[in-house]
Amino acid sequence: ALAASALTLLGSAVHSDTVPVSDACAVFKEAELAGSEAAQAVVANALWVLTAEVEAAESSDERHMSDAWRRLCQLVSKLAAGDGSPLGELEALASLDFALLEGA
Repeated sequence: ALAASALTLLGSAVHSDTVPVSDACAVFKEAELAGSEAAQAVVANALWVLTAEVEAAESSDERHMSDAWRRLCQLVSKLAAGDGSPLGELEALASLDFALLEGA
């Protein structure tokens, strides 16, 4: 249930403006997932899926320049920032695409 909810919420923030990135991040930070490795893995996996979706939807001319990519980088940056990060330590971040982390 958490995986589907995470993917839906994060996907709404990345693929459209229906959920602002800051609101999606606030939900995860308020849920205090920082202490749960399983929850951190769910968030990292959802971000990995979204990265693949965004890259598949981009044309070669706009690779890593689309609005969705920009929102995805912003989302990762906000999720990884500060104490109580739902991405936790480097284990969760290590599973993400290097280009995504560089953009964040």
